[in-house]
Amino acid sequence: MKKLMGMVICGLLALSIVIAGCSAGGGSDASDAGQTVGGWGVNDQATVVVTPEEQALFEKALEGLTGVGYEPVAVLATQVVSGTNRAFLCKGTTVTAEPTTNWYVVVVYENLSGEASLVSIQQIDITAPKTIEEGMPADVVGGWSVVENAGVSLLPAEADEAFATAREGYVGVDLNPIAVLGTQLVSGTNYLVLCEGSAVVENPVACLYLVEVYANLDGGAEITNVATLDFLGYVTE
Repeated sequence: MKKLMGMVICGLLALSIVIAGCSAGGGSDASDAGQTVGGWGVNDQATVVVTPEEQALFEKALEGLTGVGYEPVAVLATQVVSGTNRAFLCKGTTVTAEPTTNWYVVVVYENLSGEASLVSIQQIDITAPKTIEEGMPADVVGGWSVVENAGVSLLPAEADEAFATAREGYVGVDLNPIAVLGTQLVSGTNYLVLCEGSAVVENPVACLYLVEVYANLDGGAEITNVATLDFLGYVTE
């Protein structure tokens, strides 16, 4: 996370010179992102991979909720209780004159009768995400099972290409991208990618990771940082 914090500090210094704001368009470039925070542009365009059934449960649980419009992008993890908890990765856009977009983890509970209710909503601050400190076990997920995306690419074309290039030769963790949370224009582009994956060990456990990828202006790309997301920090009060 040292590299991530370094980028955040640089971004904050840049904000003292450039006033960050919102754009009307959406895309994977920082200049087209929905909001700029700490030098990072929040990606407000992402492929949606929830099923119609999951979408219906989500809409039932959030019915009547005002202030922010939430769009589920993917189910990150599930937890079997007396029924099922689902943790959705969502884009949330404020219902204001000047809307802003951020990323959230929204937990929805479905009981045994199929009724859905909202459990919690927590924002992912891409400038200071919650991560597990080095040395802590990565499989501490409190009974949650991370949903594996089977290698399906959910990234925009240019980010997907950069991620594929950067992943070549990377060892230690088998990473599968879920969504680009943000981009940062430097001399090239930094991508903050939420991934699911597992360490290359005998009995791997799927976890969620935040991966920073730097794509230079010559078409090269490299992974500059990998951190384990503190998933419980986003699904517990």
